[in-house]
Amino acid sequence: MGLIFYLSSLSQPPEPLMEVIDWGPIDKVFHLVEFTVLGVLLARALSYSLRRILPTSTWIIAFAVAVLFGVSDEWHQSFVLGRHSTISDLIVDTIGSALGVGIVYLRAKRKEIQERG
Repeated sequence: MGLIFYLSSLSQPPEPLMEVIDWGPIDKVFHLVEFTVLGVLLARALSYSLRRILPTSTWIIAFAVAVLFGVSDEWHQSFVLGRHSTISDLIVDTIGSALGVGIVYLRAKRKEIQERG
């Protein structure tokens, strides 16, 4: 979260070297990767700490925290000179968050199945 916050606070973030064909700037790929990693890390951390207390809610909480951080990141960027927030960035952040949490969820379910049988 700290790295994402730092990168969002830069007036001149590192310039992408190219654009993704028919989808927009490469920064969307960066958003997707950042928030996929954030989703994985949050899901792993919360699954270890909350799974026994809230087994079904752990994944929803991890996803919600990642998305709320994406909202706060876009809001933060709106105050940085030379930056702006966009709904498309938030959508990609949300997709990345879901992807990251989903990866950890599927791995946990696969591990449960292997332990049972």
